[in-house]
Amino acid sequence: MQAVAAVTPANVVSDLLDQAIAYVQNQAALQDGIIGTAGYRRLGAQALTLLAEDANHHQLTWGVLGAALQAVKEYMSQSGNSFGTAYFSIYDGDNQTGKGSIG
Repeated sequence: MQAVAAVTPANVVSDLLDQAIAYVQNQAALQDGIIGTAGYRRLGAQALTLLAEDANHHQLTWGVLGAALQAVKEYMSQSGNSFGTAYFSIYDGDNQTGKGSIG
């Protein structure tokens, strides 16, 4: 018997990104500020989780996270790419302010 890796459907990842982007952009519009040491976590369908947190002793803000999530979605939407689990780094200028994952 062979082990088969579970595949996360593209629409589940896309939906999770849409939900996270809407929430984060709303937070940034209300008051763009530091997310905090606990970071941001969003649970989606099929137990898929999006996580973003500070990196390199820098503080991640709602606005920067919103832009980063939008960039991740745009990248996954491009021809030749697909929606799936991912790890990503978040930069504000030259500084890595955060890191994230979808999985």
